[in-house]
Amino acid sequence: MHEYPKLPIALEYLEAAIEEREIHKRYFSAMNLAGVAEELLGKFIRINGKTDQLTEVTSTLLKIHENVKGIIDFGFDNQKDFKKLIGSTKNSIKHMDNASDVNAKLYFEVEDESKWLKKSRGRPT
Repeated sequence: MHEYPKLPIALEYLEAAIEEREIHKRYFSAMNLAGVAEELLGKFIRINGKTDQLTEVTSTLLKIHENVKGIIDFGFDNQKDFKKLIGSTKNSIKHMDNASDVNAKLYFEVEDESKWLKKSRGRPT
């Protein structure tokens, strides 16, 4: 069996995501590759005792939610639900849960959604 270090793999996925979006205009491929890179890189960050971006963002959202409780209702109040919300676009393009789940559901047009994913990975648009 051959082994390959996952950090260079994650970086390759990230670079490929940028190329898919910017050069080839293949937005769904770009979002999928960026999502995989984010998961791998986030794990590297967490195993080194740091806080990854997803955890930081969901923690911030939870704090905001606590401050506006009673004024705005997000419909949930824990970090796991916020992570699910943030990952919903990525998961919508990767999974098909049942026969009625034949369309990917995005919050914005795919060109804009893929730009946001690229921004969240630390690259300028």
